[in-house]
Amino acid sequence: MSLIWDTDEIKAIIEETFLTVSGYLTFNKMRITVVPALPNPFFKEFPQSMWTNAFTNGTGNIISAIPPQPDIDFFQYLLAHECHHASPENPIYNLSLNTFTLEEWYKMEGTAEYFSLSLYKDKRWWKDNLSYEEELRYWNECKNHFKSVDDIIKSPLCFGNRKKGIPVFAGYLFGLKLVSNYVSSKQTKNIRELFKVEPAEYIECYERNFLVN
Repeated sequence: MSLIWDTDEIKAIIEETFLTVSGYLTFNKMRITVVPALPNPFFKEFPQSMWTNAFTNGTGNIISAIPPQPDIDFFQYLLAHECHHASPENPIYNLSLNTFTLEEWYKMEGTAEYFSLSLYKDKRWWKDNLSYEEELRYWNECKNHFKSVDDIIKSPLCFGNRKKGIPVFAGYLFGLKLVSNYVSSKQTKNIRELFKVEPAEYIECYERNFLVN
């Protein structure tokens, strides 16, 4: 299997994406490392072009794994998502393992998803994993754990767990629901304002609308 990509093309895409993102977020510096993407249990049954994944391990530092011919829209969406994490303004860097609660995780991922999807096409292969019925079940699973910092509790709620009946990446979908609902209710226009919102506010706003609707 070839793991080679057009380095000039990828470099140009990264630079273009970062330039776009920089119009909304501030950065002191940015380092983006690209490595080959290999099959992963989450996405191995999907086309190779969608194997792109990434993570941020500090301000201004992103590692992205891409296949030989990545889906460009999906790649840019993921880069924008990670750039949101990598901004030094992100309050995630004020937290510790003892204060990084489930509700903080929802805020972190929900705001990153909302930001990146406001800029790039939605080609998420997991976007339909949380139907209305699944959302009801998910709410009942997570509603008593928002203040938890226990990874044993948080992990399946964040990433999904088939044995527990929690869809893959359900936490990302729920986090996006929280933030999208808040933005719609409050008519927030500046993405950076969302950094200042307390996680509980997203949940309370969602809960009011969720229980009514």
